[in-house]
Amino acid sequence: MRILKNKIARASKLPSTSSSEKASTLFESDEQILLTSKRPIPPKPITENNAHPKRKSQKRNSDARRHKLANKNIIKNFGRAIANFAASDIAFPYLEPLLKEKNVNWKDFVHYALSMRDFIQNIETFRDSMLRNEYEPKEKEDYKEFFRMAAEIFMKYFSVNWVFTGKMLYKMEYLKIRGALLRRIKNPSSFINLKSKRK
Repeated sequence: MRILKNKIARASKLPSTSSSEKASTLFESDEQILLTSKRPIPPKPITENNAHPKRKSQKRNSDARRHKLANKNIIKNFGRAIANFAASDIAFPYLEPLLKEKNVNWKDFVHYALSMRDFIQNIETFRDSMLRNEYEPKEKEDYKEFFRMAAEIFMKYFSVNWVFTGKMLYKMEYLKIRGALLRRIKNPSSFINLKSKRK
């Protein structure tokens, strides 16, 4: 009991602070914390070099990937479409006068055109399907010339419709490359590469 009374006596002798003083000191310390934490941070100037570098690199990567995927089978698909066109009845009225002039059998030419569907896999094989060689028999030279003419007709008048009605994903890439491909079909000996100018 004596120890408890001593503790109470000591506590009553300590200077006491009122509740309003405690509140004011708490308020002042909170205000200082808020002021120090809410200092304005100067904005970083945005330039072309540091404006969203991740987005720029992601866009560049996606464009490169899209270009690669679009051009992966473009020659093969155009070659297959040209071969199908050359072997079809739609091409016959365009080629009929020349077939008669050169005395070439239509069925034999159709057989050659259909064989080109699987033969054309890349730029080299596409060029070889149209480029005449001296060591080949005259009949095959004629087939190649007719195939080149059928390719030219297809690219001029039927390729746009084929692109828009086809199942290919990158239709704009096919349309962009159409002009370059037509120029090379007209002159197969210059058909070395097919690089379209990218902007």
